[in-house]
Amino acid sequence: MDTASTLLLRPTVGETYQACVKLNRPVVITGVLAIFPNLAKWDIDYVRKIINNKKVLVAKQSVGKEFGVWDQVSTTTAEYFKRLAEGFKDEPLQYMAQQDIDATHPELKDLIGIDQLLPKQVVRHRALWIGPGGTRVRLHMDPEDNFFLQVMGSKTFHLFSPQDTPNLYAHSPFSKSPELSQVVACNIDFNAHPKARNTRPIKVELTAGDLLFLPAYWWHEVVNSPKPSISINIWCRTKFPGNLHGMKQLMPKSIKLWLSSTIKKIVSKKST
Repeated sequence: MDTASTLLLRPTVGETYQACVKLNRPVVITGVLAIFPNLAKWDIDYVRKIINNKKVLVAKQSVGKEFGVWDQVSTTTAEYFKRLAEGFKDEPLQYMAQQDIDATHPELKDLIGIDQLLPKQVVRHRALWIGPGGTRVRLHMDPEDNFFLQVMGSKTFHLFSPQDTPNLYAHSPFSKSPELSQVVACNIDFNAHPKARNTRPIKVELTAGDLLFLPAYWWHEVVNSPKPSISINIWCRTKFPGNLHGMKQLMPKSIKLWLSSTIKKIVSKKST
């Protein structure tokens, strides 16, 4: 099993970012709380007081489907935090996943801090993750660079290089979900997926204050510890052309989305 690189966060804008991009592999960045000590204040009660009584969409664990599959439901932050405190007794887990901080929770934007050390032109948006223990996000890839900060609790990342794509039983590039793999990375069934033996996984355990740089198109499955956690991730524009394996996997879906958006704009203009 391979290991991630490590770096100490530097207080100069762009310095850590440039080092990570140059390495172009997963990097665990330490020393965040030394530069941004206010992040140590973040816990469930701290966030609840700031974003209470808001309507949000959260992920709800699907019943009767494959573990790690989630549906989307509407609720309020007050109700969500109440159920989180109760431990979702006798009901499926809910995960306040990938909440757009800029659009949905702007109250938190100025409290993050670490995004100030990234070049402004590369930052696309920021997301908040609050969830109970035991959640798992299926093995998938994203087309953007990702700085993932663990604020409270811990998470385990199971990582695979884009070069491992041929051995990870990814959905077809022409399917609705080409970003997903059929492999359960935390417990690989080598009988069902024998080619996965040819991969070189990296396992990273993040605790409060750790920051993970994950380059675009790297496969990752994220497993929460048994206790609730809070995370923030910052999506950054990646350098074109990016990784060839990843681009081949996601390009058909990107083209479909672009065409759909373009057609809608043309239809809208004609109707006005």
